[in-house]
Amino acid sequence: MDLSKQNDSFVFDATRSSWMKATPEERVRQELIQAMITSYGYPKEMIAVEKNLADIPHLEMQKKKIPDRRIDIVCFAKNIHKDYPLYPLLLIECKQDGKLKGALDQILGYNHYVGACFIAVATSEVFLLQFLGKSGIVQKELKHPPLYKELIQAVHT
Repeated sequence: MDLSKQNDSFVFDATRSSWMKATPEERVRQELIQAMITSYGYPKEMIAVEKNLADIPHLEMQKKKIPDRRIDIVCFAKNIHKDYPLYPLLLIECKQDGKLKGALDQILGYNHYVGACFIAVATSEVFLLQFLGKSGIVQKELKHPPLYKELIQAVHT
């Protein structure tokens, strides 16, 4: 997958239109974002990278204290929440391979405030998706993210 590398030290982030230091985690993040946009139908304009919790639209309106934390990737969708025209569909925490320990707890902690429909932890090898199903919490280990339209359809069913 071509990440438009300036050199091996930097990768281009199409969502932020800037070059980022190519740490192992940043490489995972950028490969995932590219795949989400080009292969899985995620609209680029609905993806936010390293988004502060307090800057998520529906949380900006709340009076309660929001921790100073950033979510690796937030995918938004329109008209999936009765009170908000734009709402977080999917939160993703990216980790370098072999560093999954604690990542699920981290994204669950973020989602305590955000209330996204789906959460995931991603490495270059696995996409661990979690959501609340009809009979409780469902966790799926996938090779790649689900299609954007599949997540939207799941919210509406």
